[in-house]
Amino acid sequence: PLALGSDWPIAQNDARIGLAWSMLRRRPGDPDAPVFEPDQVLSPYQALHGYTVGAALAQGDADLGRIAPGFKADYAVWAENPLHVSPDDLPDLPVQGTVVGGVEP
Repeated sequence: PLALGSDWPIAQNDARIGLAWSMLRRRPGDPDAPVFEPDQVLSPYQALHGYTVGAALAQGDADLGRIAPGFKADYAVWAENPLHVSPDDLPDLPVQGTVVGGVEP
C-alpha cells in the first residue's frame, strides 16, 4: 500500500501540508516553486487514501483508516472536503474539530 504520514521527523505534522505536497510535489502556495519528481504527483483521492487506509494497512492495522462501524475513530473535521479544495489552499483549510479514539477532546 501507498502510505503517507506526518509522524516522522522529516515531515511536518500537519496532514493538510503533506496532502498538498503529495498532490503538487512542490511547496504549496508557490506555483513557481520547483516540482520534485513530477511523475509522482498524486490525485486528491490517492493522497487522502495514502494518509488513511494506506497508512493503516502499512502498519498492519486493517481496523484503522476508514470511518465505518467497528473501526477506531481518529479523524479531523475540516471546513471543506479536501478532495474538492485546491492543493495550494489545503494548508489553510480550517480544522473544525477532531476525534481521537472515538472521543471528541
